[in-house]
Amino acid sequence: MLLIPKFRNIPSRIMSLLESLILLSMGFLIYFFVIPEPPPLEETLRLSPAPIERNEENGSVDGKNTGSPPPATTVRDHYEFAGGEIFFDDAVEPVAVAFIDRASRNLRAVTYTIEPSPPVEALEKATARGVTVAVVAGKNGFERTPAFAFTEFHPTKGILHEKFLVADERRVFISSRNLTPGQSKNAAILFSDAPRLATILSEEFSSLEEMRVEKRCQTGCPVEYGTLYFIPGKGCVAAKDTLLSANESISLAMYTMTVGTPVMTGLKKNLKKGRALRLILDDWSAENGSVVNLKAANYLESLGGAVLFDRLNDTQGRPMNFHHKFAVIDDGAALVFGSMNWTKAGCYRNRELLFITRNGDIASIFKTYFDDMMNALAPAEERGQAHKLPDPTP
Repeated sequence: MLLIPKFRNIPSRIMSLLESLILLSMGFLIYFFVIPEPPPLEETLRLSPAPIERNEENGSVDGKNTGSPPPATTVRDHYEFAGGEIFFDDAVEPVAVAFIDRASRNLRAVTYTIEPSPPVEALEKATARGVTVAVVAGKNGFERTPAFAFTEFHPTKGILHEKFLVADERRVFISSRNLTPGQSKNAAILFSDAPRLATILSEEFSSLEEMRVEKRCQTGCPVEYGTLYFIPGKGCVAAKDTLLSANESISLAMYTMTVGTPVMTGLKKNLKKGRALRLILDDWSAENGSVVNLKAANYLESLGGAVLFDRLNDTQGRPMNFHHKFAVIDDGAALVFGSMNWTKAGCYRNRELLFITRNGDIASIFKTYFDDMMNALAPAEERGQAHKLPDPTP
């Protein structure tokens, strides 16, 4: 008879366990799929950004001194490596045009946003000279029907956010830049002869053109010079693991970051291990005026990261979006690069492309470029130190 109460408690224990599982599941769903993030329109180009109110007389932000007015970018924008070239900022758009102009048989392009622009004009000219051109975009900025085959695709979850070009089954152009007008800070890798990479990207294009998101390269596909991931998948975990391979430092340039992602966990663990983190973020603002990246910046700075908001103009003195999405491990041991912002949407919902390489030549080029940006942004007396961030908007 003493066992009877125990038997009577079994159903209640099962119910308690089920309730706990349901609560955990609901918390997961709310965290990753209900709590809002910056909308997809975050990719819209700001030709004259003013996300943070500055006093032009003394260069202050909310009453705090920030030094001199934004300087012009003084970093190099073109590098070569065995097998291709790497481009930054002002150089990305004209090189995309040149890449398109060289296509002789076929050309496929995937982008988040497409609008009338020099690359799009080049695509139409390529069509006119007999090249088979097809484009898939997640957001259409055309007011007319383009001259080439065009598909606008809206996945059932997230947005189509990849950015790549494939020409003649061998040449590949992977970038963080959309096919839109105006200048913005971006990076691009041009692979002059990468047939395996071209094949996988062409297969991805074909699926997207048919308005399908397939489970492709979720755990990584070995390609020339590195590993290719499509997200959703294990790309964010692979990026975290790459970050955790750091022995000394991480150099990170990012348009948008949020907490609660595997990559943020990787950064936190590195900082707790004493690894150095240098981070440059865009200072764009949401509709309510708050700086979108401020929460992530303050969090990483509280752990010891050195954080800067970009304030460089282009070589013509014009303001530009800081649209980069890359991280360099140590002095060039590895590179994480692609279309993905380091956000919950980027990790779990959007269709993204991620390229991870341990090719020292490629990774070192990004490290050199990052060092030049840091030196241009931070006064000599502040280099290597955390930059004082503005207070959050009340």
